[in-house]
Amino acid sequence: MAGSSTSLKNSDMTIKLSDGTELQCHRNIVCSQCSFFAKALEPGRFKESYTGVVKLPNDPPEAVTALIEFLYTSSYTISKNLDRADQVLFHAEVYEVAKIYDLDDLWGYAESALFIALTWKRPDHFVECIPVLPDLARILSEHDPDKKTLVHKELVTLTIEQTEAHLRWNHQAWDALNDVPEFMERIAGGCKDKWEYRGCSSAGIWLDRWGGENAVGVAIRALSECKTKHCHFKASSNLWEA
Repeated sequence: MAGSSTSLKNSDMTIKLSDGTELQCHRNIVCSQCSFFAKALEPGRFKESYTGVVKLPNDPPEAVTALIEFLYTSSYTISKNLDRADQVLFHAEVYEVAKIYDLDDLWGYAESALFIALTWKRPDHFVECIPVLPDLARILSEHDPDKKTLVHKELVTLTIEQTEAHLRWNHQAWDALNDVPEFMERIAGGCKDKWEYRGCSSAGIWLDRWGGENAVGVAIRALSECKTKHCHFKASSNLWEA
């Protein structure tokens, strides 16, 4: 809770979060596992070594709290009051702080939790996560640019599967995803395959919306030349029509 203080017996360091929360911790537990805190509290190096207070103004407070909990218990808890989208985002933010603070064990734990949250009752459940998709795409693209992790691959796959849901996004959501061009290019590649080989009209509409007028022109020209028996496309005044 914002502005609260969590105390532990004989604590000798304080972590101040961006929402005003103060976490009372033990240096021998935190610093022995996290080099960032060890360096910050190294005697004579920074003022934190004298004050015992480390401020983290730029990281999600819930994710940092989970990080500290993990250092004590090798796991972390998640609020039961979060909806599905916020649950997924929470695990993604823990994944991100684990990367930032170079905690491989926490990173692996959060990655597994994120994968389970994303794939639970797939693909229908994933539609509920679309509001936080720009944040998920940014986090995974930034910290796994080569798409080596299973969770990153799954996010791309699920996003491609749900092109119809994407078309209901508002302009703000699309603009946010345009800030993650590498991710959008992967989605566009998948939509291109769906459109060309599976006759998926929603994938074509997605490509038009993503690519603008140039994409529309290419799509209409290709459709007019399509000779595939199972193709259900035809150019229309609305550009696409099943």
